[in-house]
Amino acid sequence: MKTKIYLDSKLDKEGKGQLFFYIIGSGKRSKLYSGIKVNPDNWKNGLISSREPYHDLSNALLQAKFSALNKLITELKIQAKVLEPEEIKELFLQRLEKKQHESEPGKTRLIDYLDYCRTKYTGVKKESTLRAIKQVQGRIQEYDQTICLETIDHQWLVGYCKFLIQSGIQDSTIKSRHLKEIKFACREALRNGIPVSVQVENFTWKINEKQPFYATWEEVEAISAIQDFVRPIQQKIRDLFILSCYTGLRISDWNQINKDNLFEQAGQKMLRVQVQKTGFDYAIPLQPQVLEILVRYNYQIPTYSQQEFNREIKKVAQTVVNGQASKVKFFARKRVSEKIPKHKFFSSHTGRRTFGRRYLDKGGSLVILCKIFGQKSTETTMKYLGYQPQEVVTEFQKVFGN
Repeated sequence: MKTKIYLDSKLDKEGKGQLFFYIIGSGKRSKLYSGIKVNPDNWKNGLISSREPYHDLSNALLQAKFSALNKLITELKIQAKVLEPEEIKELFLQRLEKKQHESEPGKTRLIDYLDYCRTKYTGVKKESTLRAIKQVQGRIQEYDQTICLETIDHQWLVGYCKFLIQSGIQDSTIKSRHLKEIKFACREALRNGIPVSVQVENFTWKINEKQPFYATWEEVEAISAIQDFVRPIQQKIRDLFILSCYTGLRISDWNQINKDNLFEQAGQKMLRVQVQKTGFDYAIPLQPQVLEILVRYNYQIPTYSQQEFNREIKKVAQTVVNGQASKVKFFARKRVSEKIPKHKFFSSHTGRRTFGRRYLDKGGSLVILCKIFGQKSTETTMKYLGYQPQEVVTEFQKVFGN
């Protein structure tokens, strides 16, 4: 019985193939995937080269699995057991599963506690949060099912993040989903008297910032002028988007707005708003486009879930927004860019960002904008708004010339 490591010729979208083990014997062979992907250019002589992100961890994981497989085959030879390659594969997977389920006595496995949190907060937290917890559970099961709350430390978290990178997870998703849910479970554990290292709460994963997307005002006007809609809901979604572009309010804030929020001041119709996050109370002049939409819905603006809004606003934008834009992702701080149709960038945040950019471009105060957005600092506001790459070029030329 022989074993070899091969690279699958079938590549994914990122140009990576999965490494697998061949178990060969009795004129037959069985393929056992390692769960590790690598760029073909970075695979040579049975090792992942240093050009591959976290090659050291990947090599260690690969060799550990390969050694365990060969150890099993040696044991079978000593016991004079003759098995087919497929049977050896199944036996190896069974052993791996059994080992992963073993945990230290008297301690609580992280995946079990995540399951407890998901059950406890069903019906309390958003479905998206519960799905995120389940996804994190799945990844931890792949990486290390035996890890316990009491034994998580900085080294384990670094290894887990590197594993996620190797699996094709973006840096931003690692921070906003995986680490977030692990920290949530650990805080819950501390409240229940389970000891957890402070290293978990203090752990950070640095990410490269991606530039947020906002629409041009020409695109806003084009969307505002749409008359024909495939579905009635799309007009309502369009109107919500336009309201955000003109007021900077969150989509969810409009369910608090009614006729009582309107008043007149020196002959000008005004809209009174209170930011939920900070309690900041202010009034803004009502522009004709906003008033027209408010009257259309009798001052009771319909609201939708973020998922529903994001799905429909893309369809609305697709009818009038042309061209492509760069979608940038970071994997282990490596920049990966691809061109996709611009309408696919539209979301529930696009209206607010568009309002914010126009507000500043027209000379508005960043401090006041920060208060309107209900954010803690002007730094947060600028991160939220971002900039477009062309702006850097324009400013550079303005200062230094062509």
